[in-house]
Amino acid sequence: MTAIFASVVAVLGTLLGSLATYAIQRSTVRQQQALAGVERRRQERVDAIAVYAEALTTYRRVRMDRWHSVNEDRDDQDTLRRQNYEVRAAAVSARLRVELLVEDQELRKQCRLALEVIEAMRPGITSEEFDQGRNESRTALTRLVDAARKFLEQAQPG
Repeated sequence: MTAIFASVVAVLGTLLGSLATYAIQRSTVRQQQALAGVERRRQERVDAIAVYAEALTTYRRVRMDRWHSVNEDRDDQDTLRRQNYEVRAAAVSARLRVELLVEDQELRKQCRLALEVIEAMRPGITSEEFDQGRNESRTALTRLVDAARKFLEQAQPG
């Protein structure tokens, strides 16, 4: 009888150990999947913000080129006008992607402001207004990057 009792206890102990191992492994897998999801979302945000910053930088360059072209009465005005529309569309598209992925209102505000400041550098403004716009757009891009860095640091897992 003692042998049967010992066998039953051994089987129950083995079964209990197996169930505990299964539960621990399942919990570990869930935690790993959750962390991987958080990191994947963070990386999507980093990519979206980087693409937007790059698009804004390109848009800013084209706006400045276009201003110079119009004010110097160069022959490349039509080309730059078309390029301006293309890069603006890319910038707006990139901004929408950021707004889909980011809930932070300060970062979203800086995204909109940077685009608005760059758009204000239109061909008809004076040289002084252009210089002011160039400086303001550089500052707006810096503020955008600072807001993005702050947001991404707060959104880091762990």
